[in-house]
Amino acid sequence: MERKKRFTWSNSIGRESSTPLLYAIPETLEDICTIIKEAEAGKLKVRAVGAGHSFNDIAITQDYMLSMEKLTNVQRVDKNLLRQKWKDYLGNIGDVNKNKQEFIEIESGIRLRALNATLDKDFGLALCNMGGIDHQSISGVVSTGTHGTGINLPAFPGMVRALTLVAAGGKAYHIEPEDGITDPSLYSNSKIILIQDDEIFHSVILGLGAMGIIYSIVLEVRPVHWMEEVKTLCKWSELKQELLNGSIFNDYKDPEYVKKGLNPLRKVRGIMFQINPYTTKDDHTCILVRHMDLDERGKLGLFDRIRNPLSGILSTRMFSAITYKVTLSLLNRRSKGTPKSIDGALKGLKDKRYINRCYKVLYQGFVYIKERAYDCEFAFDRTTDNHVNAIDAICAKAEEMKDKYDLYQTSPLGMRFVKQSKAYLSPEYQKEAAYIDTPFLTETKATDTMLEDYQQIMLKHGGVPHWGKINSI
Repeated sequence: MERKKRFTWSNSIGRESSTPLLYAIPETLEDICTIIKEAEAGKLKVRAVGAGHSFNDIAITQDYMLSMEKLTNVQRVDKNLLRQKWKDYLGNIGDVNKNKQEFIEIESGIRLRALNATLDKDFGLALCNMGGIDHQSISGVVSTGTHGTGINLPAFPGMVRALTLVAAGGKAYHIEPEDGITDPSLYSNSKIILIQDDEIFHSVILGLGAMGIIYSIVLEVRPVHWMEEVKTLCKWSELKQELLNGSIFNDYKDPEYVKKGLNPLRKVRGIMFQINPYTTKDDHTCILVRHMDLDERGKLGLFDRIRNPLSGILSTRMFSAITYKVTLSLLNRRSKGTPKSIDGALKGLKDKRYINRCYKVLYQGFVYIKERAYDCEFAFDRTTDNHVNAIDAICAKAEEMKDKYDLYQTSPLGMRFVKQSKAYLSPEYQKEAAYIDTPFLTETKATDTMLEDYQQIMLKHGGVPHWGKINSI
């Protein structure tokens, strides 16, 4: 196990940093146990870090820090050790729906990009859902409740069927719900204690690193498949009514299918939208994104295989860095053009359609631009009107800050939807959630001031903060 002293770690945007007494890189479960015992002997704390994508100080410590970067193994769970009901569950899904799920055990340090590639290449599988970027570690997205979008799709903790972690005394535990996948009569690992308990499981799957150091996670995954993305420009006045009456979640009437003489009504797996907080012609420009699963790829035209060509080029490391610098310079020097810039950016995202492997569609690009931005994000009960009212209030605050102080929201606001969770610390605990996201490019003026105002607005409207984002209230 590699050990470093006088090593400074920082998160992805450089907002938080720490020089711990010891920075260690474990390679085995035993390494984690050893570090925890050493730390306890010295009355020191231990924190684990992944990709550092959390924008707050959640991972910061001055004591011992563990980087999980070398724990990257991925393997199928041995079905012979499963309870019969779970053997039947896997078999029934495969037989009836032709959609055979799998349980995969994943060591905690692997990044999502590498995990997606491994699942596809080695197993023909894919994550059930993911957010718009893929450079986070698997333990990070689970521990902080990272989510994608889809009213019937969970955030990452909802995909977890079991996890192995090391807690006080350097003891290792394999933790599942009461009706967990493992048959306890067949469990024989004397080095790892099996716990099957609902309360403990729902406490640790989103534990913010406070319950122990995660070594591995068992996820339920599905076969890799094709997915289509359709983006539609619209106005907030129209979209708002669809949110209020629920029709935004209806099947999508696809004009392309009408032209082809096919059944135009298509089942939507997930939707999200972005909105310009500033008005253009007395309304806010929005882009609505729909994702549909496909049974097969079908015949593709040239531009069906790629997203908007310009956005594809600009999402590469070199061009996105240049784009960021140019955008930042323009927004800071010519701030009054920000509303028009956001409007143009949204209109530039419109695609005819985009078809690819599911995880490549869910990845939204501009990953390196995203690493140069940070935000606060709150979850709302979408069965109420609170999320809609909060959007209106945030837009009003953005206009007020523009008019009074020449300060600007530098990116579109976003909204995504997530299935309720049983994880006790989840922002969507026991509620069907709508998330509002408020990203700012780093190095723009008075970002923290505006984020503070936004947090107060969202708290007032019943929002619950996302653990991996900026939280100052």
